[in-house]
Amino acid sequence: LTGLVVTLRPSLKVTGRMEFEGTAPKPQPQVTARLAFVFEPMSLDRGPTSGVSLARLNPDFSLNVGAGLVPGRHMISPIGPPGYQSLKSITLGGVDVTDMALEVGERDINDLVITFVDTPLASLAVTVTVAMPRARSFDDTVALVFPADRRYWTDPAPARRRFRTVPVNAKGVATMADLPAGEYFVTTGTTQEGNTWQEQTRLDTLSRRAQRVTLTDGARATVEVRR
Repeated sequence: LTGLVVTLRPSLKVTGRMEFEGTAPKPQPQVTARLAFVFEPMSLDRGPTSGVSLARLNPDFSLNVGAGLVPGRHMISPIGPPGYQSLKSITLGGVDVTDMALEVGERDINDLVITFVDTPLASLAVTVTVAMPRARSFDDTVALVFPADRRYWTDPAPARRRFRTVPVNAKGVATMADLPAGEYFVTTGTTQEGNTWQEQTRLDTLSRRAQRVTLTDGARATVEVRR
């Protein structure tokens, strides 16, 4: 092997802050010192890959990512402290990038803001009906929930908390919690579908026969769908 040139450069840095909205007591320094979340690099062809970078929260709620961050598309997986476990938003330079792939370029990032709230996310109960009920009619049935906003369809992985596959019980009901506020499509599928239903063309097909439901933070909604 000849003519190989390897160019090295410092890894990128990410700095920002975490904010907390609500009436619950703000986390103490001994709690924030234990908080950490990851930047997961993504590949367009193979999804998430190895090589995560760890971000830590300082006592003043500022955050920074350690060595290892490289240019590319990344997922952010933040976890809030006790009392503030509901993610509200992630902004970069004032632009909302919540549940979306973060584009890391050739420059350091200095304005990342992650906001948590002390209110719970939404919950949803899906009731499935059939034209001709029969014994064990829901054995292979699942409720499929996905966002109506098509921006999330390109990269379901960063928006995974907005995509749900929940088995339907013997009474024809599927329940799910911790859904972010927003508008969703709700329909049914089978247990054999795996994650293939999250492909854009399949989501488009499913959306045409799905029910719509709008969720707000802390609300409990119910929707009925026909299989």
